[in-house]
Amino acid sequence: MTEIGIPILCTILGIVLSFLAFQRNNKKDIQSDTKEFVEVRTQLDYISRGIDDIKFNDRIRDEQLKNLNERLIIVESETKILFKRFERLDDSYRIRDELERGAMYEHSRKHNDRKEDHD
Repeated sequence: MTEIGIPILCTILGIVLSFLAFQRNNKKDIQSDTKEFVEVRTQLDYISRGIDDIKFNDRIRDEQLKNLNERLIIVESETKILFKRFERLDDSYRIRDELERGAMYEHSRKHNDRKEDHD
């Protein structure tokens, strides 16, 4: 029985040691997987915060563009009004100049007519 007991005992001891080694390696694998998971999770959180910052900056930029667009519309409207005023002023000055030229022509003609009458 001793001859059969020792090989069986060695076989059982080998199985137990193999099982313990497997458990130990399994724990290391779990720890390694957990570490990798935590690193990936940290990187994803960092990326997520970066995306949130980008979205926030986009909202601010959109608001600024909206404000600039509103200001541009006002400036274009005021420019259009100013050009219309300028055209009216230009027309009125043109009319006034034409009237003055006509008046000067009439004055000059009357003056020449009087001169001719005196001669």
